Amino acid sequence: MDFTGYPPVPPLGSLRIARYNDVPRLAAIATASYHETPAFAWERRYHAAFPEDTMQEFAKMFADFITDPHFVVVVATGAFDPEEHSKTNATLRPIAIFPPAHPVIVGVAIWQLEPGSCRHGQFSSLASSMNTVYHNGLNRDISPHHGLLLREAIDQVRMGINFDNHQWLQAFAVHPAYRDHGHSGRLLEWGKELARFDQVHQGVLATG
Repeated sequence: MDFTGYPPVPPLGSLRIARYNDVPRLAAIATASYHETPAFAWERRYHAAFPEDTMQEFAKMFADFITDPHFVVVVATGAFDPEEHSKTNATLRPIAIFPPAHPVIVGVAIWQLEPGSCRHGQFSSLASSMNTVYHNGLNRDISPHHGLLLREAIDQVRMGINFDNHQWLQAFAVHPAYRDHGHSGRLLEWGKELARFDQVHQGVLATG
């Protein structure tokens, strides 16, 4: 990615900035990771019956973040584990298969840049071909009552937050098959380093 004209960024190392064509893999990572959280089980009670709705919603979320100039989406990569499908209880259809040890995305983190940041637009990416458009699923996986309560609670929290001079961690996920390999630490440390580069505070808006 060309950062010409923008401030320097912390070294990415084994990380990289997400691209639009990463969206399907990111949706699978999020589904596998969030499936283990209490919020997922409480809100998406019918995920097993309608896994495609879960995947579509996460795909739309990542597509929006990747193309939004106010956000930065960073991914961690690692060697593909052919047994990854057996290391999550999430229902993933279809499951992408890669050659053993092939580099794949294994984790992701999303930050919202602070208002007025000179980095706005630095990390956003468009599809190489914008004929791939993602739409929300039919929400058949979500309990309507629980989904509404969760969104109302999140909205109440956000209303009480001062976003000035803050970068915010919006979402974070590592596939269960690739945990305990340092991916989480590398992602979170890069975000903290970005805040230090820009001399701003950093907060967390993610739910779990």
